Amino acid sequence: MPENITEDFNIVASTITFTEDYDEPNGAHLLAYWRELKGDRDRPLWSQFDFLDVMYIAPLLIIKDVIDGGVEFRNRYWGTEHVEMDHFDGTGKVFADFYKPEDVPDILKLYRQPLTTTVPMVMRGTLHYQEASSWREYSSLCVGFTDENGTVDKLVTAYDL
Repeated sequence: MPENITEDFNIVASTITFTEDYDEPNGAHLLAYWRELKGDRDRPLWSQFDFLDVMYIAPLLIIKDVIDGGVEFRNRYWGTEHVEMDHFDGTGKVFADFYKPEDVPDILKLYRQPLTTTVPMVMRGTLHYQEASSWREYSSLCVGFTDENGTVDKLVTAYDL
């Protein structure tokens, strides 16, 4: 996996790109909202985020807290559609709680990428942390939100399943 974003890459069962082009409905809604909030800044402030503004896509959102600059990520919010489809609630969990141990280092590297670029991260492929019989195709868009100091401290991902 690249340390700095220079090209698209694959990880486990997904293809990762960095682009502001995304036309699936949930991710497109999040992207439009993110752009509106950020204005002329690189990224919007987390304090601007309001669930009421994204209520209709909230069931398919996952929000991660960035811990220690990306050493780890903890799920702050795990949308109800994910709970129903995955048969577990990922709220409060870190990657090691629901990914295979051999995949965790690459997943951590993957989610560190949005900390270093202002371009949204698009993931397309097969969700792979469930049992094989539950695997399904997905597309998602991940964007960063910052604290008052300009540090990315939240990642918001909208899924289109």
